[in-house]
Amino acid sequence: MSDLNVSPEILHRLANDMRTSTTALDEAATRSVSETNAGESTPQVQIAIAALARAAAGLLDGTKRTADQVEAGKADYMTTDDSAADNMPSVDGGN
Repeated sequence: MSDLNVSPEILHRLANDMRTSTTALDEAATRSVSETNAGESTPQVQIAIAALARAAAGLLDGTKRTADQVEAGKADYMTTDDSAADNMPSVDGGN
């Protein structure tokens, strides 16, 4: 048996933090490509930044899915935790 105890609020906060981080990264990637000015090398630099943005998009997608799974798993965790607590033998203190 594990001594791990996670409150629903922590799971909800974790999911929200993951979603917030993806929003900030998505905005930065979009802004970076359009604001690139590298003189004569601008087209090549924009291609490189676009490739990085596509890679970041994969990370964003995975992080968003994970955040959704954390939020959805919260209900399962709470049900399992409550069920396990209900099935624990009571301690009568005298025996």
